[in-house]
Amino acid sequence: MAVGMTGVFSFLLLLLLLMQGIALFFQRFAHLFPEEESAPQPREHRSDAHVRLAVAIAAAKAYQQKHKE
Repeated sequence: MAVGMTGVFSFLLLLLLLMQGIALFFQRFAHLFPEEESAPQPREHRSDAHVRLAVAIAAAKAYQQKHKE
C-alpha cells in the first residue's frame, strides 16, 4: 500500500513540476508565439419574429395595465 501511495505521490509531484516548467517556458519565450488577432464577431440582426414578439408582449402589458381592476 505504501508503494502505491508513493508512486501516486511521485507522479503528482512530477506532474506539478512539469506544469511549472511549461509555464516558465511560455513566459520566457512568449514573444516567439504571437497570438493571432481574431476578427470581431458579427452582431446578430434581430429577425422579424423577434420584433413581432416584442410588440406582442408590449401590447399585452399595455392591455393589462389599462384593464386592471
